[in-house]
Amino acid sequence: MFSGRLTFSGQQQEQLDYEIDADQMSALNNYFFASDGYAPSAHTLLVLRNADVRTVEISNLQIIKDCEPPVNGSLINVTGLSGASQTGPEGGIPLGYDLDQQSPDAEANTVTSQDPQGWEPGYFLSHSVPVQPGRFVAFNIEVVASNAACSFWYKITVIDGAIKDRETIGDGNGPFRVSAFSQTYPRTSHQSNGGGYAGYGEVYLGGTASPLPNGALALDAPATTPRKR
Repeated sequence: MFSGRLTFSGQQQEQLDYEIDADQMSALNNYFFASDGYAPSAHTLLVLRNADVRTVEISNLQIIKDCEPPVNGSLINVTGLSGASQTGPEGGIPLGYDLDQQSPDAEANTVTSQDPQGWEPGYFLSHSVPVQPGRFVAFNIEVVASNAACSFWYKITVIDGAIKDRETIGDGNGPFRVSAFSQTYPRTSHQSNGGGYAGYGEVYLGGTASPLPNGALALDAPATTPRKR
């Protein structure tokens, strides 16, 4: 999903007319994210190592977020493409965050089902995670946005003896990004493919969502004008 219209043209569009395989998915994801794209959900396997000579404790893992209405410029739907799985990485302590616009920080939930409404709130209210010297701890984190578009950072609180240290982690030098689907207009099917989203200025469809027989990424634009961001 993109704040503004993301239009492919010329040689770029010609390259996308071919069937997309797993080898191209990583390059496409990098391109989309570099173009300020927002994912419908974010999965992170966060691995932390204790380099101290004594045991430390992870006492909290929050999210610092900046949220606004869902993005509605362009939507890229690659349903069914190889390498486009929405499942998260395996292993680690399962944590989930459903972002909203009510508070600047989001607290951790225990992920007990695929539906965020079934998650158990307040993980770190009843848990503190010890990490012995030289050992690792992993958090398997899923972040979704139910009614907003958010850029966010992880904020980790580490207790080392009497010292409480807080660190922030982003996606490289920038924040992670996630957005709910735009509800500016009713979600409907347009043209013949049955998979369009009328709330977006442009829709690109690939994989099983594509109207093309080879599953290539193709433009399928509804006749709506996105809000200025």
